[in-house]
Amino acid sequence: MRHSSMNKLGRVILGASLLGLGIPYVLVVAVNCLMGWPNSRPEEGSRFQRALHPTRVLNLNYVFVQQVGMLQFLPLYLRFWKFYREAETVTRDIPYGRNSNTLDIWWPSANQSLAKDASSTDPSQQHRRPVFVYVYGGAWGSGDKNLYGLLAQSLADRLEAIVCVPNYSIYPKGIVTDMLHDLADTIAWIKTSELIRSLGGSPEQIILCGHSAGGHLVAMVTLNLAHRSVTEVQNSETSKSSSEALSLLSSVRGVIAISGVFDIADHYQFESWRGVEDMSYMWRAMDGRANFAKYSPTLVLKELDSQQIAKLPPFILIHGTEDGTVPVSASEKFASALSEDGAPVSLVIVSGGGHAPLVLDMMEEGRPFYTEMTTVVMEHVKRVLPSSTLPRHLTPPKGSTE
Repeated sequence: MRHSSMNKLGRVILGASLLGLGIPYVLVVAVNCLMGWPNSRPEEGSRFQRALHPTRVLNLNYVFVQQVGMLQFLPLYLRFWKFYREAETVTRDIPYGRNSNTLDIWWPSANQSLAKDASSTDPSQQHRRPVFVYVYGGAWGSGDKNLYGLLAQSLADRLEAIVCVPNYSIYPKGIVTDMLHDLADTIAWIKTSELIRSLGGSPEQIILCGHSAGGHLVAMVTLNLAHRSVTEVQNSETSKSSSEALSLLSSVRGVIAISGVFDIADHYQFESWRGVEDMSYMWRAMDGRANFAKYSPTLVLKELDSQQIAKLPPFILIHGTEDGTVPVSASEKFASALSEDGAPVSLVIVSGGGHAPLVLDMMEEGRPFYTEMTTVVMEHVKRVLPSSTLPRHLTPPKGSTE
């Protein structure tokens, strides 16, 4: 009898062990099959051995458990899908740029009728609103402007701004150079847009804001424009490129990067520690590991001379202490690099903030980080735009030192 009980216990333990090992490996195999068994380090041997190493399997399963936690935002997802379909304070799917992408333009809900009669509106009689460009994240390989209507409306209402949300050439449609072209094209479109002017927007008062991969892109496009804005080779082609870059950069009055990636090699090591570096779109969007330095704002900054750095707009970097997707050190290192080179920068560390919640909570008043995040954004807008162009509720009181 005792022997029989021991056999049963042994079978239970063995079954539990096989189940405990089997489920993690089944998940990893399924994900790799779905992704095509990618391998960012072919020089290290078999992609199958890399993917099925026990440490990587455990780390990847931990990441999966973290992602399951995002289900807490499901009610919010349902609300912003419904909101986007029904919103009236938006013009959707406007073509722009060289890569056949589209963008949405949002305006304050208090002025809901603006676009309906834009042709009869005299822009000279309107308050000139800043234009806030929001660039979503998604690891350079996912995301869509349709997901950010609630955020755009919240920003438009709080800032009394025109908010532009562009789609851009996420991988595999494009690599990072295409994405940077898209952002430059977005700025160029804003500067010549009659719709922006008819809504009271000021094409010369642009704020760039990006989250995660979007934070990387807004930093990179700003540094690239600064790099091109001063040229030593005076021929017609480089002179034209320099003039165009300077024109675009002069309209960017501030850059807000939330939970951004600023050193691609550093982040690749962090992804390796998490076991996701092969499946991540990052190395493919950067066109291979050899280009990591080329697309790292912290390193690109070192290539700028004093003239180019002097042309940079103020940066504000925002990061949460509980971010498990992009470590807070990413923003800390970039802020330090900007400060050391004399570029204007502020760093805001949000206690308890995770990666997605800092942006998702800005969509609705009453969410945990709504007040803190919107206040930080509003304060930055107050600092970088002339008081004469600000809405009354953003204008510092008389006698203020701001």
